[in-house]
Amino acid sequence: MVFRKIENFLDDQECDFLISLMKSTTKKEERLECADFKMPKTIAAKVQELIYPRIMTCAIQVYEVGHRFSPHRDEYKDKRRVRTHSMSILLNNEFEGGELYIEGEPARQNKGDLVMFHPNQMHWVEGVWKGTRKVLTVWGVKNED
Repeated sequence: MVFRKIENFLDDQECDFLISLMKSTTKKEERLECADFKMPKTIAAKVQELIYPRIMTCAIQVYEVGHRFSPHRDEYKDKRRVRTHSMSILLNNEFEGGELYIEGEPARQNKGDLVMFHPNQMHWVEGVWKGTRKVLTVWGVKNED
């Protein structure tokens, strides 16, 4: 397996709470990304246990019908910082399509499931056919000395 999967990493209440925090979205590439999002401390602490002692950056990404994310790697552009982890936590099940693939392998997530992988791995999200896919994306980052 090319990724680590933790089922039910977040419960339904935590997923719904994260969705409720979405204040605004801005169009970015082939999906929408939450612009004014700050992860709650309780959820941040759960994620931090997986990537300790790394810095975290995050975003909520919203995929409407027809949105997808082309194959890419999560390489960080800043020479002083390096991404060490990529994570995807699915926040809802009310959509069809939108499957996450990592190195060609489907992640097959349900609401609350976390998938963690190395940022240099090729990954993508197929187009959503019905509904809206919402996901919390988290990157572990370290400072280069």
